[in-house]
Amino acid sequence: MTRYVILQLLAFSALPVFTEEQWPRFRGPQGHGVSAAAIPVKWTDAQFKWKTPLPATGHGSPIVWGDNVFLLCADEETGTRSAVAVHAHTGKILWTLDYPAQHHRHHKENSFASSTPAADADRVYFAWGTPKSLQLTALSHAGKQLWQSDLGPVKGGHGFGASPIVYDDLIILNNDQDGDSSLIAVHKATGKIVWQTPRKSKRLTYSTPIPYKASGRDEELIFTNWTHGITGIDPKTGKVKWENVVFNLSSPERAIGSPIIAGDLVIGTCGFVTKLKHVVALRPKGNQMEEV
Repeated sequence: MTRYVILQLLAFSALPVFTEEQWPRFRGPQGHGVSAAAIPVKWTDAQFKWKTPLPATGHGSPIVWGDNVFLLCADEETGTRSAVAVHAHTGKILWTLDYPAQHHRHHKENSFASSTPAADADRVYFAWGTPKSLQLTALSHAGKQLWQSDLGPVKGGHGFGASPIVYDDLIILNNDQDGDSSLIAVHKATGKIVWQTPRKSKRLTYSTPIPYKASGRDEELIFTNWTHGITGIDPKTGKVKWENVVFNLSSPERAIGSPIIAGDLVIGTCGFVTKLKHVVALRPKGNQMEEV
């Protein structure tokens, strides 16, 4: 299957090709999904500046740092994952690194490359999971592998899909799954585990954490999960600062959508295709959170 990355509209040449703002993770800066650029409402083939065939397919999002677009692809027949860099202004593929990986069952709407990479000024970080291993890999912007960490097996019939984020000197990854679950932080320069918070998750989770700063409190990382609900974590230590079990535990559900911040509210979702779906908002109350 051929996959395309499409960026920038010719018909809107008055707009800068890219703003100074980077798009370094899933849903952009801080995970808010908001850009300072004016995004056109409609797109037509005549407006595309370039269209580049990619080596394989995938459901993750591209990210942008400087003149580079980074993304993860995967061969659905072999399971091989491919880290790819594309020049943002020309669409030229700058480099591709292939990683042979286990071929395994996943949901028909999932892929072997559903994780979005993350980047900082020095590196780009890719994650993918199989029943044998959860791989977290750091590459230079020029495509040189700097380190790779095996964080253990991933259990869950639908396949992996969580995305890493950069927080200060750490790479944070949600490893909630059907098997041994945890929230993990590794040092971004070495890939060594800095902290790992055990969890009692019962369902593979796809949501990506987001930073949150309530008035008068230190910044926290927000995670969502069916079993644990909405959780605030100390990003430096992995310590649970608060946890609100807010989703329906009477029947299995799954946290797929990532949490968002709206003012002082933390909003999380959970549900299942044929069962209940939930949207829950929390607001600060002292050092804890309360449901709105």
